[in-house]
Amino acid sequence: MTNNITIQKTGDTSTLVTIWTIKVEEDIAKNVSGFSIPKANVNDTSERKNIDLLDIKRVFTVTGYLKDYIDAGASVTAATQRTRLRALKDARSIDFIYDATYVGSIVKIKFTENPTDETTSSVYDVTVQFMEGTNLVGV
Repeated sequence: MTNNITIQKTGDTSTLVTIWTIKVEEDIAKNVSGFSIPKANVNDTSERKNIDLLDIKRVFTVTGYLKDYIDAGASVTAATQRTRLRALKDARSIDFIYDATYVGSIVKIKFTENPTDETTSSVYDVTVQFMEGTNLVGV
């Protein structure tokens, strides 16, 4: 079982969202560029070299759900968390708390509302994609 994920605008606990996780994927990619070194003689084959550009991209994809819960005596609904998560997608700096605190941006959010007998859904399935790094454009 994975730990629950919390996401909030950096330094703003009023925007806190808790995702009860089903699956967390972490994708780490390194930017390596290849190039060929030409040879002086036409009949020689060129030599292939790689350069590590020291650019590492870390992306988390979280599959889970939002649900109603009580925090410090106050009720927090799934609908409130969905609204907060929608607003967080435009924030410049997000704290993504999993096994450590990562700072970055939300890349993609997908909500699925499952039919219930209630007038307002108390559970939303959610998939969130988060990329580590500072967003230079945004709120």
